[in-house]
Amino acid sequence: TGSHPQGFHLATLDLGAIETIQAIDIVGGFFKPDEYRRFDMSFDLSMTYSTDGVEFYELGSKTSNFKIESGKAVSFEEEELGSSFEARYLRFALGEVQKIKYGKGVYVVAITEVSIYSDIVVESECTLIPYTQTTASTSQPDVTVSVEDTSAFASSGTAYINVTDAFTYTGLTSTTFTGVVFESGYGGDLSGTVVTQTLSDDTSFYDVDTLLPHLGDRVKKEQKIKDSVLYTKAQLDVIAKAYLTEYYKNHSKASVTGAYSPYL
Repeated sequence: TGSHPQGFHLATLDLGAIETIQAIDIVGGFFKPDEYRRFDMSFDLSMTYSTDGVEFYELGSKTSNFKIESGKAVSFEEEELGSSFEARYLRFALGEVQKIKYGKGVYVVAITEVSIYSDIVVESECTLIPYTQTTASTSQPDVTVSVEDTSAFASSGTAYINVTDAFTYTGLTSTTFTGVVFESGYGGDLSGTVVTQTLSDDTSFYDVDTLLPHLGDRVKKEQKIKDSVLYTKAQLDVIAKAYLTEYYKNHSKASVTGAYSPYL
């Protein structure tokens, strides 16, 4: 009864070691003065974190003065916590507390569950591989490789010619690889031979329409976890490649004919 102390240190959770945290769920409880009656309650809570138990830090506005209500869960995920959030201690401080009309009035703080999760976010990324073609024949002694365009390639590194033979290079111009060293045994290729930055795999494919210099290679699709949709990493790789493939098909046309609609 009376007034409640705002800013009161309600609890500190010690996880035992510094952990990577990807999600936190907090479930509100009820006020049960006896086995027959149950009252809803609500209160505001703020959460801070620490790695050493001495210095505590705020996470952001969404973890400050959030409301806990009876029977409801408040969830914080990577959007609120950050993608590489680490902590050992979580501290909770009270804000406003609802006064329950029971007797002369009581202030109740009840939490039935605090769940902390890690290793629950599975991600996959599919990328386009820089792709061009030679504009002159190549052979083993050459130290330059002439191509149509190098703008999507790394400034130095390794590339592949004819999807089989690797070569290293130390620099680029807009249409040549310079400082080239071919693998031993390279026999040469004619003009028009494909040159790529890497070889394709389950999470990449060749940018044959050279979109990378103009559009970049990221299209994002977020799939929330549901009981009916649980993917393995391998399945997500397939889905990521399918999304990028569809995006690639829909954005590689010079023009698009509008569909007929009699209602427009």
